[in-house]
Amino acid sequence: MVFDYFYPKKTAAALPYMMIKYVLFDFDGTLVDSRAAVIMAFNQIAGKYGFKTITTEDLEHLHGLSMIDRFRFLGIPLYRLPFLRSELLQIYHRQLQEVSLVPGMDAVIRDIRNKGLRTGIVSSNQTEIIETVLNAHDIVMDDIYCSGRFFGKDRVFRRVLKEQKLQPQEVLYICDEQRDIDACKKVQITPVWVSWGFERAAVLEDVLSVCKIDEPAALLELIAGYNAAQ
Repeated sequence: MVFDYFYPKKTAAALPYMMIKYVLFDFDGTLVDSRAAVIMAFNQIAGKYGFKTITTEDLEHLHGLSMIDRFRFLGIPLYRLPFLRSELLQIYHRQLQEVSLVPGMDAVIRDIRNKGLRTGIVSSNQTEIIETVLNAHDIVMDDIYCSGRFFGKDRVFRRVLKEQKLQPQEVLYICDEQRDIDACKKVQITPVWVSWGFERAAVLEDVLSVCKIDEPAALLELIAGYNAAQ
């Protein structure tokens, strides 16, 4: 099975079913594999601020932690995050040769757009970085929204819904972290978790209430099945 879908009970009870019109993607870990760039950027500042550097041996352990637990493991106080984000992204920007598109994602995005659905990105990264990577891979997105912080994507989702004049149940958010799922729940957008991202399934707090896919092509099957049922 390439995807496993259980519609969240709370959302299903509160909202009527509607056709999916807008597919939003997370960027790092979901649309692109940026592990190498992220690790290189972080390790460059770790020595400066006295944080633990990330080693090859740490990777599997880190994949089994939520973002907050990863910060704790690395010795990063949460209050420092707003100050570190800008410096991390500056170094990340210089490592874009280490960022690669997830195999098959370009064809999936083209197929989604060819079916008349709108596509966009909601990310904690920067617009300039995202546009540079998309252009390098000839990927077209209708919209790019950046949150400017590691947490709080729900605020961006509310902006998206207002600007696009959409209901929450008309939107999917393709993502790879529990924090993304939490943000979706706050606005009742349906998250779709991908198994190739930063976090393993064991991190998910309510694994049976989240749609999960194991390969990009499964997203097409999911959308087709969802819309055919409406």
